[in-house]
Amino acid sequence: RFRGGARRILQRFNLTIPELPNESLWKFVLMVRITPGAPLVVQNVLLSLTGVPMAIYLLVSAPAELLISVGYLTLGSSFGTGKWQLLFVGVGLVGITILGFSLLRARAKDRLLKKGS
Repeated sequence: RFRGGARRILQRFNLTIPELPNESLWKFVLMVRITPGAPLVVQNVLLSLTGVPMAIYLLVSAPAELLISVGYLTLGSSFGTGKWQLLFVGVGLVGITILGFSLLRARAKDRLLKKGS
């Protein structure tokens, strides 16, 4: 429903929403979810505009968000309880998650560039 309304508005300006192939949808969801700095609202709107099926959205988004959230909660808990070793665990978990997913994204980008050549 949201996508149809957005599509009609964009057609007034001669713009279209790109269609993603089904085999690339999970990669797109992962790329959007681990992009640093983008608010969740913006990510959700972007994913809804592309028409990602709910199953793919949940299967890819949930683990990525869960790992990052647990890292932030552990980090915050270290300040609240004074257990400073949790600070390193929280920073490490967030850092490893973002670094790991960034490496996956870079690898996928390299594959796409090689495929296009």
